Amino acid sequence: MNKLFLSFVLSVLFSPSLFPQQFTSPQIEGYFSEFDSLCQADGGRLCGINLRAPFLFVTPERKVYANVSDVEGYLKPCGSLFVGSFPEELNPANSTIDFGGKHWAMVMLPVPEERFARQSLCMHEVFHYWQDSLHLPLHSYQNNHLEEKAARLYLQLEWNALDKALDADDASRHRHLLAALSFRAYRHSLFPDKVQDELAFEQDEGLPQYVGMTLAARSPEEWMAELHRSKEEYAQKDNLVRTFAYHSGALYGFFLEQKEPDWLARFRDGDDLGVLLQKAYALSLPNDTEAYVDSVRAAYDYASLLAQETAREEERNAWIARQKTIFLSPETLTLPLSSIQMSFDPNGVKPLGDLGTLYTRIRLVDDWGILEVRQGGSLITPDWRFIRIPCPTTPQGNVIETADWRLELNANYHCVPDTTGGFRVVRE
Repeated sequence: MNKLFLSFVLSVLFSPSLFPQQFTSPQIEGYFSEFDSLCQADGGRLCGINLRAPFLFVTPERKVYANVSDVEGYLKPCGSLFVGSFPEELNPANSTIDFGGKHWAMVMLPVPEERFARQSLCMHEVFHYWQDSLHLPLHSYQNNHLEEKAARLYLQLEWNALDKALDADDASRHRHLLAALSFRAYRHSLFPDKVQDELAFEQDEGLPQYVGMTLAARSPEEWMAELHRSKEEYAQKDNLVRTFAYHSGALYGFFLEQKEPDWLARFRDGDDLGVLLQKAYALSLPNDTEAYVDSVRAAYDYASLLAQETAREEERNAWIARQKTIFLSPETLTLPLSSIQMSFDPNGVKPLGDLGTLYTRIRLVDDWGILEVRQGGSLITPDWRFIRIPCPTTPQGNVIETADWRLELNANYHCVPDTTGGFRVVRE
């Protein structure tokens, strides 16, 4: 990517409601009280540190509530809170951010009403705040292979085996864990050049998901019930490329915690959750992994998953053909990428082969201004030099809006005809 600077916010985008929700100071104070209680209850058990951190809640209207003051004066005291406005040039999202001269954990309002979901979300983002301090830096990775039928099939077999292990007795648990690790090893053997990408994603998002869920759980029974619920949720997901590690990380973290409660404090950058689990339970993988998975996969709903994934692959191929027609047509607008800040819905990230990657919903800030795609999608090229959006009309002026997207250009940028027959944004 040469000198291209990318600032990613990997989280779900939120859009303002037609009827904006009102948030009260006591309500926000209650959220911060929950946060403090969880940090106090943890007492450094998981990571060896107090997890309390500077924390922002941001409304869809970009109002900010914080638990501490900033350095540059954006936030003003309001009772026990600090309140201000979030700058337009920054992307609010569930993530971490540098704002007002300080580093923060950040969560978008409204948060889930259900207690477990709310608390696990907040603590997930808090772990992100501490990752660098724990020598667990964020990575770059590309898991587009999880659009492939075989990768999705054996990942879901792995999940089914782990799910069965949750409620099993010791002997059965070991049998299910061995099956899960074998499905994992077999998938890795099919895509050997993508193993490090999978591990990086599991570290970057799986570990925070484990932290969030284990701190929110009030009992082992609730922990397991939430993992079962998560499995059902992920079984319905069409897109696993940017989401699978959340569920995998929580599952592996749960089983590791049963044997080694301090496993996370000893986790090192690049560790493999599967290898750690294998060691913790003293499991030996079969010499012939393919033969073994062929012999046990029927017990984990292989036939149903195979039929489901075969049908999905046919639909996906037809969908890719339609998208290529859209993005290779002249009716497009192309924008250069140089200094990106972007937030997007990870459930809407879909690889399009050598064309690049489709982002269904995205908010992107660059030198030329702000682009918000609400629906319909945008295409980022494989080299990360351009983003392309459908544009059926001639774009005019510095604020351009269609039913699917809105583009606000800075004063020294405008749209001109492209050699392809479409349009592109250039600097005057």
